[in-house]
Amino acid sequence: MIFSVPNIITYFRFLVVPIFLFLYFSEDKLLISISIVLYFFGAISDYFDGYIARKYNSSSSFGKFLDPLADKFIVLASLFAFAYQEIVPLWTVVIILLRDIMTTYMRKLSDKKKHNMKTSKLAKWKTFSQFLFIGYVQTLIFIANSELFDISKDATYEFIYSDFTISMMYGLVIYTSFTLIDYIKINKIIFK
Repeated sequence: MIFSVPNIITYFRFLVVPIFLFLYFSEDKLLISISIVLYFFGAISDYFDGYIARKYNSSSSFGKFLDPLADKFIVLASLFAFAYQEIVPLWTVVIILLRDIMTTYMRKLSDKKKHNMKTSKLAKWKTFSQFLFIGYVQTLIFIANSELFDISKDATYEFIYSDFTISMMYGLVIYTSFTLIDYIKINKIIFK
């Protein structure tokens, strides 16, 4: 099961992270655009590994642990890149990182106690919300770096570095933090 199709797609998402970061910080407009396309492939692949696992009944405990971890890696890589560029405050990304560390710890604790950890429905929407927010910012960066669009680069960067973007990030942090509370609530048995 380690090399099942869903797990191979998950490995691809892990592989995307270093390549994405290398290209994203290359300072070459074409390579930056390629990195963003690569990010979108990584994000979309999250849907396909879950779909294939459900359709062909090829899910495994290993895959259930690895899949959300791959999501966390690709999301945090993008968010830390945004923080480095001062698009979002660093402290907001650190809060999301701490939340992800806690949920990963809970998964390991759950496995150790042989308890089937329940997945929060809110957490599934959390991942989608994170991908959506990152996709919004990445699309604007793609437009700003591409010659395909006849749009003012300054105007595009105003959207990227805007109060609206910051407000969306704050909302994401609040929602992400709330999903941790929900996880603890529905899985409190593992702490006993």
